[in-house]
Amino acid sequence: MAGYNTSVEILRMKTPSILIPRVGPSAEQRTRAKLFRDRQWVDTIDPDELTSDNLAGSISAHLIHPNGSKPSALPNLNGAVVAAKHTLAVLASKKDRVPTQAV
Repeated sequence: MAGYNTSVEILRMKTPSILIPRVGPSAEQRTRAKLFRDRQWVDTIDPDELTSDNLAGSISAHLIHPNGSKPSALPNLNGAVVAAKHTLAVLASKKDRVPTQAV
């Protein structure tokens, strides 16, 4: 499937993958799968086109050309590190401030 956490973990681990987004209830997974495919980070099979032959063909292609399906030119996936640094910077700046006295 093409859920957010699964998709980002696939990129983080540089795992060759075939995403098959769910049909609903929203278009979120289809949109994500298409964007990731367009950037050549993953392969996809649209759920409306999912057949055993399509899936077998895609898996076979990955097995025949394993290095051809590895994600390349990945996005910056250091969001947690960046968020932690910003949080620490905010906390440090508040620590240095002197509280004002209420009048």
